[in-house]
Amino acid sequence: MKILIAEDDLVTRELLKRILSHMADEIVEAGDGIEALEKIETEEPDFIFTDLQMPELDGRALLEAIRASKEHSEIPVVCMSAVKDKEEVTALLALGIQDYILKPIRPAEVHDRFRKVIALHSGWRKRQGAGGDRVMMVVDPDPNFREFVKPFLEEHFTVMEAVSGAHALRLFKESELKPTLVVAAIGLPLVNEIQLSNLLLKMAVDTRVTPPTFWLCADDEDDLDERHSNYAGLIKRSFVPESFVAELRRTVLKGSSMADQLKAHFADGARKWSLTATRQTLGVMSGQEVRAIAAKKAAPLVDGVAGRITLSNAEVRVQILIACPKEDAVALASKVLRRDATLETGGADVFGELSNTIGGRARAAILEHGFDLAISLPEIVSDFMLEPSATWDLADWFETASGNRFFVAMAVEPTTPDGFAPRAATAAAPAAGGAAADAEAEDVLF
Repeated sequence: MKILIAEDDLVTRELLKRILSHMADEIVEAGDGIEALEKIETEEPDFIFTDLQMPELDGRALLEAIRASKEHSEIPVVCMSAVKDKEEVTALLALGIQDYILKPIRPAEVHDRFRKVIALHSGWRKRQGAGGDRVMMVVDPDPNFREFVKPFLEEHFTVMEAVSGAHALRLFKESELKPTLVVAAIGLPLVNEIQLSNLLLKMAVDTRVTPPTFWLCADDEDDLDERHSNYAGLIKRSFVPESFVAELRRTVLKGSSMADQLKAHFADGARKWSLTATRQTLGVMSGQEVRAIAAKKAAPLVDGVAGRITLSNAEVRVQILIACPKEDAVALASKVLRRDATLETGGADVFGELSNTIGGRARAAILEHGFDLAISLPEIVSDFMLEPSATWDLADWFETASGNRFFVAMAVEPTTPDGFAPRAATAAAPAAGGAAADAEAEDVLF
């Protein structure tokens, strides 16, 4: 357990450290809101205690930034202040704080309170599935169906079984790991599926955990009606393994494959690190400033050179393409090798190094987001033409200060037995240059 204390008053911060050190493995400190944001990014705390009145960025603004962050929005936050303003407290509660402590801090009064709030919310990473644990609760009176579906579900979820709605309510209350999905049979006795979803939603809100997603399990789509508004959809009941697996992929597993997750990352936040990695790599190799340019400002790429890198595992492949006009590749090689070069006399080797470095930077960034992919050697393609019809999950043009232009694109696809068709419909040519060029390049490349 790592706790971040954001407090500008040194005396109060030391007091909080003394109290909280018995409840945490590590204490991280910040003297203002800006420093706290930096510590959240670099230290990944499990819990935050923050003062509201701080310089630079106050506690309210810090909390708003946390809750607006996709990566850190679920971190539990306790706010502390001498202000007894009811409207302020109400606004903070609406932002999802776990507690509000009035100053001055009195150790004898807050010790048990701190311990209780930490015990209640310290398992948030597991409860929200951040540790990779996706928990599904199956609520079905039929033991045969539960026994049949459990092996298929356990490939993707930690499975909880309930024989009735009342049993499901007790499991939800008592379990540390709260279900992220609930699959309920239609027609449950006593506490039916509609009452179950309403009560579980209320329990989730009361205990300040993310409510689960609800799915109905039934024989017929007509069983899903307007009364089931809390349910995301219907899973058709089947005892045929292939049919049930197909139904899972169509419903609760939709969007959960590694390829889907990577595509979501590429659509969301990957462009930032892609731009940085490419600009830095090109900047170091060319010794010039590099900027991203609009695609419409780039001339069509007809007779060019390209390097292709593949990042892959058993589930997903990421294809990375770096391409440019041949004259720009030669200009870059001449700069790196500090002599006149052609593609045949070292240029292809330099372009391979460019591709390899950008691919390596991409792999490192993807690894930080939990995707461990192996990297291939660069494949150099001559006489490359950029196809206007090609689609990419990320694609940008870059220009050096001297006007050399480079295209960098990435695409995510699920791994298939026969691989996937390369987007560059041209023959691959081996990197030219030989051992002498390799030795010469080795002295100047990174």
